[in-house]
Amino acid sequence: MTASLPSESDLDATFERLFSVMQSERFLTSTGIGNEVSLFVQPYEIEVQDPVEKRIKALASRLSAKGLGVLCINLLELVAEFTSREDRLKRLLEKEPTFTRDKMLSTMARWTDAKEHLVPAMKAKFDAEKWDITLVYGCGSVFPFLRTHTILENLQSDMDKRPIVFFFPGEYQHREAAGSDLRLFGKLSHKGYYRAFNLDHYHL
Repeated sequence: MTASLPSESDLDATFERLFSVMQSERFLTSTGIGNEVSLFVQPYEIEVQDPVEKRIKALASRLSAKGLGVLCINLLELVAEFTSREDRLKRLLEKEPTFTRDKMLSTMARWTDAKEHLVPAMKAKFDAEKWDITLVYGCGSVFPFLRTHTILENLQSDMDKRPIVFFFPGEYQHREAAGSDLRLFGKLSHKGYYRAFNLDHYHL
């Protein structure tokens, strides 16, 4: 039997809880969190992608109205931004008719490598102003050439204590002893050890 999708009221309740959590001193300072860095994952079902993204933007506006500095990063827009430099994206699109799918994906994977390109681009935005919270979304839009687990792995080594929240279309399980499991779209699994806290399990 297929589980029912979250209703509009379910999503409203989730984001109301996130609003309470994210303006709390405990969350903003990572008080009581055992991980060394302030990475958080908020999983959701891919079928409610559009309503979730709408609520992410509304959440950012509400937090900003409370006086918090909120940086929103759409991964697909960020990728388009830095691959447009030096006309890379333009040249890739010109060559698209002659490229196989695998060649296209390998080229995009190289140009968006998390360690070499994506994380430095994110870091530049973090450092541009003193943000209190960063909300990252679009994880499903950059698959398969860029995967969330590679971003988390590389962010861990170059972070301060300001919280960064990834809205992830899938499932996330974190166990101190067993490591972590990111399941994109609830199906594609990647096990590792990410020091990211599942916000579904975060309590004030």
